[in-house]
Parts: sequence; C-alpha cells; structure tokens
Amino acid sequence: MPKQVEPDFIPGQDILTQSELMQRAAALIGLEIGQEDKTRSITKAFATFELDQAKLKALEERGIKRQERPDCDVFTLIDTNPQDPPPHGFALSNYWNFSRTERDKGPFDLKIELKVQLVVDQSKRGIVCTPLASGTLVSPCDHLPNFRMFKALVELSPDMPDVAKRIAANELGRVVISWTDLGLGGLREIGDLFREFARGNQAIHELSSKTSIFQPSPLHSAYAPGNTEQYVVEPAQPRLFRLWHQQLDNYRDKIYLL
Repeated sequence: MPKQVEPDFIPGQDILTQSELMQRAAALIGLEIGQEDKTRSITKAFATFELDQAKLKALEERGIKRQERPDCDVFTLIDTNPQDPPPHGFALSNYWNFSRTERDKGPFDLKIELKVQLVVDQSKRGIVCTPLASGTLVSPCDHLPNFRMFKALVELSPDMPDVAKRIAANELGRVVISWTDLGLGGLREIGDLFREFARGNQAIHELSSKTSIFQPSPLHSAYAPGNTEQYVVEPAQPRLFRLWHQQLDNYRDKIYLL
C-alpha cells in the first residue's frame, strides 16, 4: 500500500513567521509595526508629547528631572529614581538628550514619542509588550526609565490606547499577549518541535544540519536573517511529525538502495 502523502504546509496558516505573529499582535492592540529585527518589533508612535512647562513639572515630581550641562545646546532629562543595575560591561542608560530645533539657536526640541516593543517569550506562551519613550536625540535603553516616562505621560492624557493604559497600570510595566489571545493556543516554535521529534537522537539532528530532507526545515530559524523564526499552529503539529517521519523513511529507503 502506498504511503499517504501529507499535504503541503501553508505559510501564514499552518506556519507563521515571528514577523507575522508580531503583525497579528500589533493589530490586536490597535497599533502598527514600525520597525523589526531578529529579536523584537517596535510599533509606530501612537502619541507624541511636547514637554511644556506643565509636563516638565509633572515629570520632576516623579523624579525625572533636568540635568544642568556645561554646553547650552543640549537639554537633558534624567530619571533620578533607583535603577536596575546594568549588565556587566554596560553603563546605566537612564537619560534623554534633546537638541535645539536649529543649530546654535532656537528652542529645544522637547518631544517624546510613545511606542510599544514586542518580544516573543515562549516561557510566557505569547508576546510581551513593554514601553518605549523615545526623545529627539538620545533615549534610554533601560526598561525602568522608559516605563516611568511612559507611565507619567499616559496618566497625563486620557486619550490613550487600551494597551498603553494596561502597561502604565502594570507594576512591572509589561503586558503579555498570549497565544490564546491571538487565537493560536498551543503554538510551538519549529526548532522546539524538531527536538521533540528527534528525541535526543544525535544522528537525526546531524541529518537536519547537513541535508535538506526535512521540510519545512527545522533550521530555518537558525539561519534565516531578520525576523523570520517560524512557529507551527497546534492543529498542524501532528501532521508535521508525520511528514518528518515520512521524509526520514524516504531518506532511509534511498540509502538502502545505494
């Protein structure tokens, strides 16, 4: 009896790239992706704030204060609250620099754009949303100053997206969009599924790295540039295992014929 041939996997339906997941998550929270790389996506700015005197005073009351500088062409705000210690070898990143609107003259360009950063976290079974508060020249990399500026500005404005309010209200400044929220409960990364399929058999792992017998490839994520890691929806996972078994059997048959 001939072996049953499994149907092809449909991109965007059976298998989703990380980029596609980010797009779905952004659409769910009513935002648009503005930029992405291999590890994260960042939404387009959903709000821009001019830091007038009233807002600067409100920020100062929250510990985000102007730092006087010897040069008069840069305006610096620094988060003076306690910070998380930076990783070894990195400097603390807790300040915003703003330049003048025109060289050597003009007012300072005191604008803050609010964005949301999206990162896949398989341990949380979804995508983690964290806040970004970007200035016009130099902005912090560390989470806490971004969160404090973000929280302050969101709380100063009633007309904010729901996700921004949820992030601002969260003690850690993080919100998780679960796979279930996206209608993708049980989603798994293809590399994790292949490790489960191989069950510790090193020969199978070596085959996957030296040949192209396994399609969809479990190594796509490791070698493809950009935000292209692949995830398999739960209903397609048993079919994927059957397909890989078929491909392995076909490879063994070819070797036997040699």
